[in-house]
Amino acid sequence: MGLALAAVGNLATGDMGRILIHDADRVMRGSNPYLKKKAALVLVRIFKRVPDMVEEFSEKVVPLLKERTHGVLLTSVQLMTEMVEQDKSQAEGFARLVPSLVRLLKNLLSMGYSPEHDVAGITDPFLQVRRWVWVGWFVGVHRWTSG
Repeated sequence: MGLALAAVGNLATGDMGRILIHDADRVMRGSNPYLKKKAALVLVRIFKRVPDMVEEFSEKVVPLLKERTHGVLLTSVQLMTEMVEQDKSQAEGFARLVPSLVRLLKNLLSMGYSPEHDVAGITDPFLQVRRWVWVGWFVGVHRWTSG
């Protein structure tokens, strides 16, 4: 299934993306973290080709932030970033997630040592950077839209 998702992400045209996006969503809601990550990456690729589908999936990304798998968390932030880049109106909906993103970052920093995600003594730096950029971006958006 992972290979099929990779093929869809790399080869699907806009029309194929419109047809297969609901299948990718179904896989993303499944229980296998590896397939969730792959499905989220497929959605990123489809949204680049079919930006008008973004609005339909904005609420379906939120449950991915509750995952404990680092790959799923990283791709969920990447998916949200792509959705906002394609449809700026999504920023307001995702702005409410900033407190939970900060809480997840705090938990990530306070967790014990995890050797598979440790780089030079830093726990999962790629996820931390992606999340901090996301939080900083939304703080800037909030300042810009609020006055």
